[in-house]
Amino acid sequence: EPNSSVDERDTNEEARRSGKWFVATGAAHHATGDRGLITNLVELENDSLCVHAADGTPMPVLGRGNVETDNVVLPDVYYVPGLWTNLVSVGQLAGLDYCIGFSRGACHISDAAGTVVGTAHARGDGLYEVDHLRVPLAGAYREVL
Repeated sequence: EPNSSVDERDTNEEARRSGKWFVATGAAHHATGDRGLITNLVELENDSLCVHAADGTPMPVLGRGNVETDNVVLPDVYYVPGLWTNLVSVGQLAGLDYCIGFSRGACHISDAAGTVVGTAHARGDGLYEVDHLRVPLAGAYREVL
């Protein structure tokens, strides 16, 4: 989604360097500011595509690709330089027919068959930090824009 809101922008740079990911209800698209996390970056030529920080600051999307780490496998992730937090979009997962549930300080992400593909835990600051998430890359975004 062009011009979507990214409310969870500024947790801190330490979180970004640590490779932590956060479940983001306010983000319309998965996003990271860490170019090194994206395995197959496709640069975008559409210079009007951006996300907006909570304060309204536009942040350009320079590319997209997949993320494959020990704890997170996620297709179609925006590369947004300057974004300090790695974001998992609830809306994007729901659009792929995943069910995201929150209860008792935990978040569970399940596929259409009910298999849990990811979990997150609530931190003291109210953010949900991803413990693990594995969204299959097969059939995911792979084309050049």
